[in-house]
Amino acid sequence: MTQRILVAADDSPAGLEAARWAVDLAGRYGAALRVLHVLADSDVTRALGTSGSPGLAERRREAVRSLFHHVSGLAAAAAVEVETVELSGEPAHRILEQARGWPADLVVIGRGERHEAGGPWVGKATRMVLEFAEQPVLVVPAARSRDRGHVARHGGDH
Repeated sequence: MTQRILVAADDSPAGLEAARWAVDLAGRYGAALRVLHVLADSDVTRALGTSGSPGLAERRREAVRSLFHHVSGLAAAAAVEVETVELSGEPAHRILEQARGWPADLVVIGRGERHEAGGPWVGKATRMVLEFAEQPVLVVPAARSRDRGHVARHGGDH
């Protein structure tokens, strides 16, 4: 049933935890894993990119390489084959395109770190993916500090 898992990952605590969950689930189900990183194509990044700051672009590329290296290491340790995809644009649209086009059986995405009115905040991209995805979506909060770096392995419940 779950043969293809798409994880939208970044280097935020929730993005890294989403990647850990996706690797764990791919290992459990013997599923293919695709790690997607979307560089938001915002007005700010366009302005910075055209302002003659080649160092910024290289730092971004290095951060994405580091993210993919980290997740690939987690996957290798779990004997999970992983494919990495880097895109730019509006994150929710790119995630949904990948989920439909690949096609994924499950989408895993991190939940934002901000809190509003005392409760967790779900960002725009996560809300759009939840609303428009054609497959189940797992939204993962950042790991609590004592749990960081370890994916819980229980008898099937998380």
